[in-house]
Amino acid sequence: IEQEGWRCLPEEQRITADRFTVIILYLLGHRWPKQIEAEEPIPYWADADGIIPLTEATDEPTLLDRVRQRCAAEFPGGDVTSIEHEFAEIMGKPLDLWLTTEFFKHHVSQFKKRPIAWQIQSGRFTTRQKPAFGCLVYYHKLDGATMATIQSQYVRPLRQRYATELRGIEGIPAAARSARQDARRVEL
Repeated sequence: IEQEGWRCLPEEQRITADRFTVIILYLLGHRWPKQIEAEEPIPYWADADGIIPLTEATDEPTLLDRVRQRCAAEFPGGDVTSIEHEFAEIMGKPLDLWLTTEFFKHHVSQFKKRPIAWQIQSGRFTTRQKPAFGCLVYYHKLDGATMATIQSQYVRPLRQRYATELRGIEGIPAAARSARQDARRVEL
């Protein structure tokens, strides 16, 4: 089949989605029952608090950054650009868009509407606009302080950065602002 160049795109999509889902769950610190029984440790590169930001502008690497790091380490050759290109060819959308818009849908379906990774965000991800903040949260690390942690470690510093940026733009006289600055002011 490989010599003839035959392909089964639906099967390739399933395998690719499953492979990247496993990477994401490992990044969140998930271990499967056999790994727990064998007392395998959580990988050193897994997130300690089970919260991985989807959006930029936080002090932590985003899910996309972390997936890229794992791809470089786990795939033969480690050429992230070619891996992402092949991913987009198979899945029909780039990796960053799949992570923010399709991963959670796939995960919910795969885990029969009992997801262990929850996507929390301030708005919808679209091709044109991202929410101000979004993250994945690992269910098994949820506790009474998780939402407070998200608020204090991610959302509050992000809001402060945005408020500072807005004050900076508004400090420029309206006539002196560029079109880009006006657009960013409206966005903020």
